Amino acid sequence: MYPTAMDDSRDCFRFPGMPINGFINSPLVQRSTSFSSTMLTVLHCLEVGTIAVILPFYVLGRLAASFFSFERHKTWRAVCTHALFRLIAGHATFVRLILGPTSETYVKWTKNIGVLPTIEPLPDGAELLWIGHKRVDKVILYAHGGAYLFGCGPSFMQFFRHLQLELEKRNVHTGIVLLAYRLVPGAVYPSQLIDAKQALEHLFKAGIQPQYTGLSRMGKHRVA
Repeated sequence: MYPTAMDDSRDCFRFPGMPINGFINSPLVQRSTSFSSTMLTVLHCLEVGTIAVILPFYVLGRLAASFFSFERHKTWRAVCTHALFRLIAGHATFVRLILGPTSETYVKWTKNIGVLPTIEPLPDGAELLWIGHKRVDKVILYAHGGAYLFGCGPSFMQFFRHLQLELEKRNVHTGIVLLAYRLVPGAVYPSQLIDAKQALEHLFKAGIQPQYTGLSRMGKHRVA
């Protein structure tokens, strides 16, 4: 059963028998978070180091085995690329290391295209990243995917910038903002729902009318 918006308070996302604040502040969640914060740091370092060491040997091994498998019809470049993705896809820490935090990716992207970054912090640590100039008349709020594990890559930012420019050519001026919500394991679920709620509240306080706000598919799921 999805959480339901009941009112404008922080407890608006309710679960059966327990408000969201009660869930986050429960002793079980607090104990598990404090215990895992230090352990995960050490384990993540070991994971990244291990993957970095075995990665070239794994890729070369797959390349050698490809001559005797169904992959023999592929080019050597395709074999190596597929092997690389197969290995790192199951290791969230390594992927996050490559992608980097969403806010850092955003700053680098704006620098590459010659646009000043516009970042607005939210109360609990999430951020709103504006694509192009900030507008408060009509807004698209984009909440990226990634299973709450991964940040947003620059390709999505570039896509929305292209969309924004194409709309402007048709005299349709729309603000587009990306929600850089908190990720696990640093922020346990349902912290991401709180971030989505705070993002909407922030936009409404800025003067944006609800009827002129559009959500991405994932964003609708989070605030449903």
